[in-house]
Amino acid sequence: MTFSLCSNIRMFVSWVQQLEMESLGKSRQTNGMPVIGSTGQGVWGGHGDESQHSFFQWLREGTGKTSVDIIWCEKPGHNHSVLNKVLLSNARAQAEALVARDPLTPYFNGVTTIAIDELTPRRLGSLMAMYEHKTTMLGALFGINPFDQPGVEYGKKLSLVAENNPHHQ
Repeated sequence: MTFSLCSNIRMFVSWVQQLEMESLGKSRQTNGMPVIGSTGQGVWGGHGDESQHSFFQWLREGTGKTSVDIIWCEKPGHNHSVLNKVLLSNARAQAEALVARDPLTPYFNGVTTIAIDELTPRRLGSLMAMYEHKTTMLGALFGINPFDQPGVEYGKKLSLVAENNPHHQ
């Protein structure tokens, strides 16, 4: 999963990364049985033109298959309207390039574009709620609890053992 974001919400990638990877990165169902198949996927991304020459190239020309979310704000939230116009054009062009790949290639990406007219607290909260809902629903479909943290808790236990026993390696 990839995000390309306007600079006003550039930290959103890290937030979604923590939400989805921690919540869906499970190997056991709520009944204790092992999960069959994959739960979730890696979340990574960036903002602006930095993305164009790294992972967008890889997504367009590479052999991967993934889902891509491209999010942008129509109003820039700063005084650089010419720059924002260029960035919006690039975001739309990247989305089109990802969808309009060579039809003979077996590789593809699912692309979602989300255009926010203006970044406000309400719109940011709505965007966050949408991803939280997605994570909760995927947890239900996978049969996992997306909000428990067995891996984190195990790491804490190991940390305490190492802290209390300097000879433990």
